Amino acid sequence: MNGKELHQTADTKIVVLLLPLKASDIQLLAPIAKRSFDDDSFRHTGVAEDGPHGYADGSLLQALAFEQNLPSYRIEANGILSGAIAVREPEDGIRELELFFVDPDFQGQGVALAAWTTLESMYPHTRLWRLETPGYSLRNHAFYERKCGFARVGIRNPGHPRDESLLFEKSVLGDN
Repeated sequence: MNGKELHQTADTKIVVLLLPLKASDIQLLAPIAKRSFDDDSFRHTGVAEDGPHGYADGSLLQALAFEQNLPSYRIEANGILSGAIAVREPEDGIRELELFFVDPDFQGQGVALAAWTTLESMYPHTRLWRLETPGYSLRNHAFYERKCGFARVGIRNPGHPRDESLLFEKSVLGDN
């Protein structure tokens, strides 16, 4: 399954593709994941290197890419590898965003929103989307709430700056 989204800004057009993640993508995506997670961590906490276990060496991507029933995709923006996304379906009609990152060089250009919109269109029978993101990641919170239509529904490890995470959900109404 793959998707395509055309994102147009005032002066540019960005074509965003979600393509199935292949083993050969892991080595190329690992430094992009590291840059993305480190950028977010530094931006919000001042910590130069931080992310989920295995983000920096590709082992997280390796584990997700070949996990049963966990579709994982590489994100290409105008033909350039720019991130990855993985989605889990823990029960019928419910999907969880397991991993989503975009290279800092492509952030602020509509790539993440186009990738999200494409992913949503690839799973039209989803009635509820869920995700978890670091409590310190204010930019992520704004993106999911303001751009993607998620609502904050909970908090895990409240008051622990490095371990706190926010839980978000997006109900999709209608006859899916």
